[in-house]
Amino acid sequence: QLEEASICRMHGYACAEDYYDANQPDLDAIRVPLLVLHAEDDPVIKAEDLPVEAMRANPRVVVGITKRGGHLGWTGGTLRGPWAPTWTDRVSL
Repeated sequence: QLEEASICRMHGYACAEDYYDANQPDLDAIRVPLLVLHAEDDPVIKAEDLPVEAMRANPRVVVGITKRGGHLGWTGGTLRGPWAPTWTDRVSL
């Protein structure tokens, strides 16, 4: 419902199915190392909807799934400053 009310209207898709069909990633085409991080408690993208096996089939893709983190929730804390490294920065390096 969210997609059809906003994304589809803004970008000219007839329905959510058309939007998703047009935006499926070509995982076989990935030629550079890619780290995919996802949280099981993400309220926007369900972990069970991820193409985990397809991602893992490409040796250039590393998949990490955490129990918590929400949607873009792996922050480093504001007490260390706005440009302090976040958890995702430390994991990816």
